[in-house]
Amino acid sequence: MTSLLFDPAVVEFVRDLAPIWLVLLLTALSFLGSTFYQLPVLIAFYTINASNRALTWLGIVLGSYSFRSLLKHANDVDRPPVDPPLASEALPWVIRPAYEHPAEIATTSFPSGHAIAATVLWGLVVMDTSFRTRGQRFALAAGVITIVAVSRVVLGAHYVEDVVAGVFFGGLFLWGVLWLRNRSANPVTAVFTLVFAISLLVAVFIVSTTGSAVLGTCVGVLAVHNAGRVRSIVGRLQGRTIAGAFGITAVGSGAVLAVSNIIMPLAVIGLIGGAACYWVPRQSPVRRRVSTVVPGRFSRSAET
Repeated sequence: MTSLLFDPAVVEFVRDLAPIWLVLLLTALSFLGSTFYQLPVLIAFYTINASNRALTWLGIVLGSYSFRSLLKHANDVDRPPVDPPLASEALPWVIRPAYEHPAEIATTSFPSGHAIAATVLWGLVVMDTSFRTRGQRFALAAGVITIVAVSRVVLGAHYVEDVVAGVFFGGLFLWGVLWLRNRSANPVTAVFTLVFAISLLVAVFIVSTTGSAVLGTCVGVLAVHNAGRVRSIVGRLQGRTIAGAFGITAVGSGAVLAVSNIIMPLAVIGLIGGAACYWVPRQSPVRRRVSTVVPGRFSRSAET
């Protein structure tokens, strides 16, 4: 905590450089690395596209949230002892919650979750789309990630090292998941199984709303996506084998629940939400409706 990057004076210096209008602008832009922005955008993207590739984006970003929780638990660093640039009481009550969320967070500091999430999502834009050229996509992503990182320091929510580490760990996580996904014959199962494993670690060993919700979402997506394969396997098995497998699964699940910190209501909500998120956009009536609102290739389901 004695390094220059962990020095509260550096945070105060950066905070005091920003005029009030810039503070308010950066508060809004910090949501580019927030769950409240990313999840609605990703769900809308998948609803429009309804492709396996789009679904893996949702899994990868959800996985980065659980990965962030693991890192924060392993690095118990307090937030900078620095006041936010504005007192929330000075703002109109209508916009006060939007300021308090990014500026007055009570979780641990290292690494920055906003920086991780921004790096993962906008890194996907660079690596996984054909929008303009790779260089232009990289410039756009670098700009957004930098804005999110700077906003976290200006708001007094993070040390400089927190956001630098967030970009590093976000890039590392994205590289690893894309490496796995792009070498898998079933990318959706590969991504969500990895995210399930990470979230299970979080939910078992940490009291985490994120871990529990993401864990349930993974179960929901995996169950619906692989329903046909499961029915085929069950059809080839004998009754005693099925009963034995069910019993072992039930006992094992009960043992995990007994010793874990899984928040069951959130896990159940995540499970229902994950199943619905996968299943609903792929239904023909939904596809027809989407095609009338968003015509063109993005309204057609693809398996890539």
